[in-house]
Amino acid sequence: MCTVSFARVNNGVEITSNRDETILRSNALSPAIHLYKHTNLIFPKDPQGGGSWIGGSENGNLACLLNGAFVPHKHNPPYRLSRGIVLLDALVTNDVSTFVNNYNVHNIEPFTLIIYSNGELTVFRWDEKTRHIKTLDSNKTHLWASAPLYGPETVKKRKEWFRKWEKENDLSQTYNIRNFHYHAGDGDPENDVIMKRGPFLQTVSVTSMRLYKTRISILHDDLIGDNSGEEHLDIEK
Repeated sequence: MCTVSFARVNNGVEITSNRDETILRSNALSPAIHLYKHTNLIFPKDPQGGGSWIGGSENGNLACLLNGAFVPHKHNPPYRLSRGIVLLDALVTNDVSTFVNNYNVHNIEPFTLIIYSNGELTVFRWDEKTRHIKTLDSNKTHLWASAPLYGPETVKKRKEWFRKWEKENDLSQTYNIRNFHYHAGDGDPENDVIMKRGPFLQTVSVTSMRLYKTRISILHDDLIGDNSGEEHLDIEK
């Protein structure tokens, strides 16, 4: 997985994720509110790992996960902890800087974790050897693509599609962002934003998460099952 965008939308922020996964993996559940470490979180739960790839917290944190860091890596289980649990731990933190610099990443498969908290956008990558931490301008739009699935040229092409889409459409409108996640590409089914490779690997869902004022909303479109849904969580301030 995945292709992920970040944008300012109607005085809020929105993160949208296309989850690219094998259809043999257990299908994610509809978004719901879950209590985790004494904190209310909102996310579509991955029943296989127990965590999620996208979610928000009553403390106002948003996070989204992509498999891999910068380049494809060798899958070498067993791992100590599911990456989806790393995302939940990021959501409950009250100090993102401390979290990304001190979280125990030993024997966790490589990942890219996007965290939005208190107006700051942080990208935390772990490549099995080094943690890479970068702060991005949260007033600009951004796009990421999963390293295990997409080589540098494909990632570059996706970013070009996104910039072109941004020039031609008002990305402060949710429907324009979602349209990108459904329709962008050049007709190559293996590399379009809605993708399909072989009999099993494909885009299984499109999920949008918006933070607006004091509410987080998640709209989840399940493309292979019946677990589409929408849920909301109020922020405790």
